[in-house]
Amino acid sequence: MRAKRKHSSSRSQDLQLVPQAQPASVAKKARYQAEENETLAEADTEPPTAAQHECGVAQAADGRWEVRLTDLPNGTSAKSLRAFLGDEVELSSVRLDAQAGQAVITMTTRPGAESCLKRWEGFAAAVGSAPKRRREAPRRQSAWKQTAEPWSRAGSDSIKGVQVEPMESRGFSESEEEAGQGGEMPATKPAKQRSPDALQQLIRKIADFASRRRLHDAVRTFGEIEKRGLQPSVQAYASLINAYVNSGDMVGADSAFTQMLAAGLRSNVVVCTALLKGYCRCGDVQGANSVLEKLLNQEPPVKPDLRLVNTLLRGCVRAGNLAVAESVFHRLQQWELKPDASTCCFMGSLLGQGLQVKKIAALLSRPPLAAAPPEVEGSEGVPSETQEACRFWLKGKCKKGAACPFFHDPAIELAKRAASEPERLAAVACVGLDHARAAALLRRPLACKRALRAVEHALGAAKDAPRVRGSSKERQDSNRRDQELEIELIRRFADNSLASTGKKGHGFNFVDFLGRCFLIPADASTATASAFVQELARSWGLKKFRPAARRGLQQRLQQCLDGAHLRWTHVFDCSAESLGPVHLELGAGGGEWVAAQAAHDSHVKWVALEIMRDRAHSILEKAAFQDLRNICIICGEAARTLESLVPSNSVSHIFINFPEPPFVSGDEAAESSFHMMTDELFIEMHRILQSGCRITILSDNARYMRTLAKTVAGLSSAGKAHFTSATPKILWGSGECPEHETVHGVELYQGWPTAVCGHAARDSGTTLRYALVRRLPFPRNSSHLVVTPSKDTWKFQGASAYFRLVKKAEQKMKGGGGLWGYLSGGPKYDEAIEIYQQAANQYKMAKMWQEAGSCFVQCAFCAEKSGSQSDQANYLSEAGNVLKKVSTQLAVEQLEQAVSIYSAGGRFQQAGKLLLSVAELYEAERLQHKECKAFYKRAAEMFELADHSESNFSKCNLKYAEFAAKDGELEEAIRIFEAEGEKALGKTLLQFGAKEHFLNAGILHLVGGDSVTVNLALDKYRSLDPRFASSREGELLGNLAQAFEDGDVDAFVEKLGDFDAIKPLDAWKTEFLVKVKEHLQPANAHATEAVDLS
Repeated sequence: MRAKRKHSSSRSQDLQLVPQAQPASVAKKARYQAEENETLAEADTEPPTAAQHECGVAQAADGRWEVRLTDLPNGTSAKSLRAFLGDEVELSSVRLDAQAGQAVITMTTRPGAESCLKRWEGFAAAVGSAPKRRREAPRRQSAWKQTAEPWSRAGSDSIKGVQVEPMESRGFSESEEEAGQGGEMPATKPAKQRSPDALQQLIRKIADFASRRRLHDAVRTFGEIEKRGLQPSVQAYASLINAYVNSGDMVGADSAFTQMLAAGLRSNVVVCTALLKGYCRCGDVQGANSVLEKLLNQEPPVKPDLRLVNTLLRGCVRAGNLAVAESVFHRLQQWELKPDASTCCFMGSLLGQGLQVKKIAALLSRPPLAAAPPEVEGSEGVPSETQEACRFWLKGKCKKGAACPFFHDPAIELAKRAASEPERLAAVACVGLDHARAAALLRRPLACKRALRAVEHALGAAKDAPRVRGSSKERQDSNRRDQELEIELIRRFADNSLASTGKKGHGFNFVDFLGRCFLIPADASTATASAFVQELARSWGLKKFRPAARRGLQQRLQQCLDGAHLRWTHVFDCSAESLGPVHLELGAGGGEWVAAQAAHDSHVKWVALEIMRDRAHSILEKAAFQDLRNICIICGEAARTLESLVPSNSVSHIFINFPEPPFVSGDEAAESSFHMMTDELFIEMHRILQSGCRITILSDNARYMRTLAKTVAGLSSAGKAHFTSATPKILWGSGECPEHETVHGVELYQGWPTAVCGHAARDSGTTLRYALVRRLPFPRNSSHLVVTPSKDTWKFQGASAYFRLVKKAEQKMKGGGGLWGYLSGGPKYDEAIEIYQQAANQYKMAKMWQEAGSCFVQCAFCAEKSGSQSDQANYLSEAGNVLKKVSTQLAVEQLEQAVSIYSAGGRFQQAGKLLLSVAELYEAERLQHKECKAFYKRAAEMFELADHSESNFSKCNLKYAEFAAKDGELEEAIRIFEAEGEKALGKTLLQFGAKEHFLNAGILHLVGGDSVTVNLALDKYRSLDPRFASSREGELLGNLAQAFEDGDVDAFVEKLGDFDAIKPLDAWKTEFLVKVKEHLQPANAHATEAVDLS
């Protein structure tokens, strides 16, 4: 009957209590013994000075107490010995004789010495004293953390003279990676085969270059591996892929991964984690997920580890992709993984963004966030003399639980809980705040306050717990302070805003704040309102609201778009007079600074642009909780977003606070595509800024600020975008100016920017956090620069006139209110039209085509209000002609409106001309010919209805026939060509063009492949026009028909060559004649004999 299990008082979790089997090779034993003897003979260490050779306590000459320990495991160090004895045992010194396996520990008091000896005897009672150890010099393993040295007792382990079968022989083994494919532990683990020293040295160099983002040097070093005749290993490829990933070159990373697979090497978790990290940093979560699927689908499959899973979840948080994160999280049990605190924090952040309150509550109630039960898993009592300690329990891998026949020390479980408790409390506070935010945004005050109380409880418990591993005390204090401030903010919001919900005029509606959020899809070429709504529903919980609210939001976002750009008056729901200046912060982060600025001055409209969706959502929460309705949030890449969404000359001030330099590692040779401050961004900022306005850049990296100054000066010298540095006299006048230096003609000012530089309010939270983390006075090491774009003279005059004239025109459109408005006659649309025309002409002179088009659209609106549909159509036509220089889509939208007005008024000729211009525009841009065919057909129909438009009708009809033939509608095209030929014969001036139409129809007959039909058509054309038979076109068609009937390719090509020498063939005829030649070309014809008909 199995002996009763007993608790052990010793802290044996750091010791390996179960020995391994003896090495199988006798020669290997002899070699180890010889090395031991040689080492012992050469050793010149002073043995311990204890009087006895057994374990015991003795008093030294100086009055202190010495504890002698013998038969220590192999690889014992002073550090591991101190960890085993525990922090409560006060040690004065440790003298270790690693050769003999003995140690003498000096204590100041006798109780301390007896406690130390008792702890060692408890360990000896559990596993028995180790016999005299052997010296295994080549294997420098620590026996306190890895398996004990082999003890040889004829196939069994001896503990205090009792024969006990080893665990492996009784059906207990570790995983296949440790125990081998057969499920049995080998006698000894084979030593890890190391690569040559030269290869390892090169791999370390690649890894070093990768950490410093020096991609060029990493690639060059990888090339040296093959030059030296070495074979690249998986580790070498992993380091190279990591170098590509850190520099943002995913094309190169994919190429290196493909090269590794082609070399016959298998992918592993490390390689896939590096690739996955790169895709996540680029915002391509689907690409990262495909890397994970490839890892799982390879043969044999490789299970991911928790680090890979957390990397993917971190990417999902940045991209706001909740669907992929939930899919991965639900598969953790399938992969035999348990989520840790980081995993739960990532999921809590995503669920909080998606307003999934119930799922966050369920996440808080499951491990590892839930508090552990008071019962401790483990064995009862202390181990008997015949009972072993479970080695897998020591490593945390025993899955048998209470069914395991070996001893489970409950102290190990208690130690694990104590070590993970700080991380658990920090994660509970983080996820609890996500819970409170989501409940507050969904107008659930009771759930919000319950979540806040749970967060406060976790923060209070965390103060007494040790600090989280890997985090400094300053950073933890800063995070705790931020959380406490946020708790106060959310509670005040719940008490004030949510408590008054239902009262007239005091209801909080989260959808109103979503109406000022624009999430740009990663794969979208153009921004549309429907795309914005889809992204809000996918990432920020718009699905939680009713369909009517979603439809209303889409209509509002559609009104905010003027073509492809935003209209600030509709974004901030105000008039042009009350709009005020528009300020923009690039890389807004969590929104602390922009929220402080927006709260300081409500008349200034702020636009916060951030690429990461979790940070952008943090800005949204701050705006909602503080009721800041003068903040617009845009989530996307900086340069591309400015180009696609922000109109020209519409921003008054741009702020960039602490941009990340490409050489964040400290190496100026670093390469990174994640660098925001590129030449393209400066050019876009130059475009969107109003003339005379400023850019303020703040950074704590003086070297990077000098680099930016050089970039600004280089753009000006190259003529791409001219900037002028703001001098101290411009900024401070005769007042006191901070210390500054001039770099490449740009002034760099020391310290924090003041109000004259645009920083009206300083975010105290950001300043304090910086001082705590950096441990430096904040303003001392920061510097900033202020530059002003120098616009072209015509653009400057046009922009100034636009704002003056538009303001005046809007006043004319609105008229006066009250009695004065009634007496003055109300809105004066005719005068507004005249003013808008003046503004449009000035914009045309400045070549600002989109702004000019907007003015003409306003003219059309005023004409509609005046009741003049003819003028309305004319202005829309003018707007479309101007917008052709900007966007075909925008131009077509205005021209289509004009066409509908013209056709409704019976002005078919004007409508046909507009449709013809649209068709020619599509044809010039070489877009899909189906669009061209449709517009040519519509234009032909309009000209057919109009009087005196026969020539235009024939032109559009023939163009329609050409495109119809390209779509395979040969019969329709032949009918049109023959009809136009017959109509031309009836006109004296056009009858000579009939032969051209008949030739086109005959070529299409040849494409049909029926020689009989071709001959009948040829006879028809000759009967209609007697001159056709003797014409050059008629002779060509007759010769081609004869060659087609005979199947003579040479004759076919020869006749075409003769005709082309006199009258070159156009592209349309050449395209279809090539098709006819392909019908005649024999299957076995040599390619070299083909003739280029072009």
